Amino acid sequence: YNSILEELWRIFTFYALHADSNQPELWRPAVFVRFAKECQIISNKLLPPAIELEVGRLAKLKLGTNELHASITLTFTDFLKLLEVFALKVYPKDSPDDATQRLLLENVLLLANRRTPSNHKYNLFDEEAMK
Repeated sequence: YNSILEELWRIFTFYALHADSNQPELWRPAVFVRFAKECQIISNKLLPPAIELEVGRLAKLKLGTNELHASITLTFTDFLKLLEVFALKVYPKDSPDDATQRLLLENVLLLANRRTPSNHKYNLFDEEAMK
């Protein structure tokens, strides 16, 4: 079976490709909000504006400035950091490790859409492929 990190990568790229196929390695903040809704991270206690605020906070840390740019994008590493941040908000009574594990198992891995890997192996040097 695939590792959790590989599954998270499939999830990340699924949402990235459906949002902007020209930048499959980046998310806009709205993509994270959509993902959070589908994974039931958003609730009465954690609304979309709180998620957008946290994404903005991360962007400011990345840029090393207090200015917020309209072109904020999130990488896979940013996505993983945000999962850790929101795990404690969704499961505040748990330890950081337990909260992250619960968020992954009960929300993300269970509910998120993801790409399914193809089992086909292609030989690019095959006669048919060269045509």
